[in-house]
Amino acid sequence: MEPYETIEYRGREIGIFNDSDPMNPRKEYDNLGTMVCWHGRYNLGDEQRNDSAFDWMQEILEVEEETVDRWLEMDLVPSERLEAMMEKKFIILPLYLYDHSGITMKTSAFSCGWDSGRVGFIYMLMKDARKNWKGTAEEVKAKALDYLRGEVKTYDMYLTGNVYGYDTGNDSCWGFYGSESDGEDGSWNYMVQCAKDAIDWDIKHERTEHFKALKTQIKNHVPLRLRKPMAA
Repeated sequence: MEPYETIEYRGREIGIFNDSDPMNPRKEYDNLGTMVCWHGRYNLGDEQRNDSAFDWMQEILEVEEETVDRWLEMDLVPSERLEAMMEKKFIILPLYLYDHSGITMKTSAFSCGWDSGRVGFIYMLMKDARKNWKGTAEEVKAKALDYLRGEVKTYDMYLTGNVYGYDTGNDSCWGFYGSESDGEDGSWNYMVQCAKDAIDWDIKHERTEHFKALKTQIKNHVPLRLRKPMAA
């Protein structure tokens, strides 16, 4: 496999490769958010539903059919009522999928309406957000929304194959999400530093072993008359 990029460091080469079998961050990682999705061909997120978004909201909010019927009698739009209730109890963002020669996901709509659309939601309970962040209700919500966007960005890197690993010849590690172009949001710089640290350790270990071997060689070749006499 050809490297995505090669980096020279201390006379050694660091090969950067696309991770051909990355871990699904929705299956392997601990996430605060939950992704619920609807799609006919792809199994996305944490929970794949076969009903409707309305049915899901009614279920998660534990709203009885009698309540929905009463809203209709009052000329209220049930979907709008459910969405308003979701906003109070949960911190929630929509999920949009663009499907064209591969799939990519984000929390805002794509400009092309032909191959994209809303595919689900990512959410967390407001009470769970308060356990993880401090501040006013608005500050907690803002922090939680940024966090959820980060989870979606990581998942999108998985969907688009934007996951990498390094090989120094003696050491390798995989599962770094994001390329160099992702800047501080990605883990590229961290991955490169891990590779450099591995090379630093190899060089230090090689030198230590070399000096140990040299010391043993010198000791074995010192004439007997020059060695310290044994005590009587």
